[in-house]
Amino acid sequence: DEVRANLTIIDEIEDQIQKFEEIKKKKDIQISELKEKIVQFETETAKLHEKIDELTKIAERKNEFDEVNFVVSNSEVKISAIDDSLDDINWLEPGPPKSANKKQLTESEETFGYKAPVKKVQPENDAQMSLFE
Repeated sequence: DEVRANLTIIDEIEDQIQKFEEIKKKKDIQISELKEKIVQFETETAKLHEKIDELTKIAERKNEFDEVNFVVSNSEVKISAIDDSLDDINWLEPGPPKSANKKQLTESEETFGYKAPVKKVQPENDAQMSLFE
């Protein structure tokens, strides 16, 4: 009897060990999946940190640019020496009419394109005209 009782206890213990092994396998699978997710999150976090660094650098450059623009806009800037010569405003008056601005054709432009044939000059001498009658 005692042996049978011990065998049933051993069978129960083996069943519990098998259940434990099954639970352990499921938990190991869960752990490996979670580790993969952690690796993915770490890579995404690293990428986001790089992006934050880039955006921070861009913002710093923009702030420097804004500061330079502020200094330039608040200081008196002399554009060129032309500013001193603006006393004379004759350059505002209109120039000659556009018809006077026709450009002179060069020799190559004159020979280019279609030209009507030269008309023959009719003789005005009556003596020459009588030859053809």
